[in-house]
Amino acid sequence: MHATNRCLTKYCRNRNQRGQYCYKCAQRRWREANPLRDAFLNLRNSAKRRYIPFEISFDYYCDFAAKYDYLNHRGKMAHSFTVNRIDSTKGYIEGNIEMITNAANVAQGNRERALDHVWHKLQGCKIKPEPNPDNEPF
Repeated sequence: MHATNRCLTKYCRNRNQRGQYCYKCAQRRWREANPLRDAFLNLRNSAKRRYIPFEISFDYYCDFAAKYDYLNHRGKMAHSFTVNRIDSTKGYIEGNIEMITNAANVAQGNRERALDHVWHKLQGCKIKPEPNPDNEPF
């Protein structure tokens, strides 16, 4: 039996469809070779999946990521960076994104959900809240 139709990656047992590598290994190699483009596409696809408008160009994203050294500080830990929308009612547009830590992003999301919960409770009781000029939750 010939192994000519197998992926060339060490320990990979998948068959290659075209070229030397299977789809999974080819994707991994591409992501490793293009980390900034991969991060951009992940952000765009995440926005698309959540029906959030995405109007940022790749060049703008490159400048933004280089300014904060995003590729070296991204991750899933609390102190790692993530891209956040300043105004969550708008999409990912130029001037509406900022780099914050994952912990700050979670805290901001919790604060917004708490405010939404209070707002819906007040709407159910037919009570209008007083305007809060400081944008503080309480």
